[in-house]
Amino acid sequence: MNIRKQFPDIHWIWSGGISFVYEVQPHIVVKVPKSGDFEREQFRKELTIYEIFSQHPPCHSIVQCFLYVDNGIFLEYMRGRPTTRNILLDRNRLKLSDFDSTAEIGSDFEACTAPYGRVLNEQDEGRRGSSGFLGPRTEQFALGSLYYLINYGFEVYGDQQLTEDPKVHGCKVVELLQNMEFPLFDDIITKCWHNKYATVAELAVYTETLLERHGWGDVEAEHVPDPQWSAEDFSSKKGILSEPGEGRTP
Repeated sequence: MNIRKQFPDIHWIWSGGISFVYEVQPHIVVKVPKSGDFEREQFRKELTIYEIFSQHPPCHSIVQCFLYVDNGIFLEYMRGRPTTRNILLDRNRLKLSDFDSTAEIGSDFEACTAPYGRVLNEQDEGRRGSSGFLGPRTEQFALGSLYYLINYGFEVYGDQQLTEDPKVHGCKVVELLQNMEFPLFDDIITKCWHNKYATVAELAVYTETLLERHGWGDVEAEHVPDPQWSAEDFSSKKGILSEPGEGRTP
């Protein structure tokens, strides 16, 4: 039975690749896994990531988690504009969400999706025809495509009709990226796409330099006031969800 029909009184918000999202109250949502074995395994991976997050102070660039249990992750309700599937824009701050495909550096790049990843033609980064391994190359390529989206308002090749049949547009994008055929772009984007930064930290330093050069150095998302989540408010949201002996709170 369709889960929305099974629970009609629950405010359903979204269905992702591995989970459903429901509203708990105006400021909290819960993310629950779909019933398939693969989906539940990916959900367990995401729980592991939130367990790691819970060992560190909250990060303003990550959607806040109040509680996580085996079958649910309780998160802040973000009403900002989505930029990509996993990145939300809250006023002047980008926030990351969805960590089910997170993997260690050096492992296979399993979640490669164009235009934020590319299939390899060259063999110095992995087997030709594969997505290679996770590392600075994959991260800066994804960031380059994200910069492109932010700068131009559409994804790479999203403004072009590459094929007569729109259903195979995505396949054509995969082919073009594999062949390193890119649209016209800015300097920082081309460097990201061509793996010119030794580390993502080097890219971050260069980005800061650009901001300062254009007089934007004082506009830092980290310093944007976030009245929705004071320390007291964050604790109160955790208190709403927590019961003695149940669940894990960050």
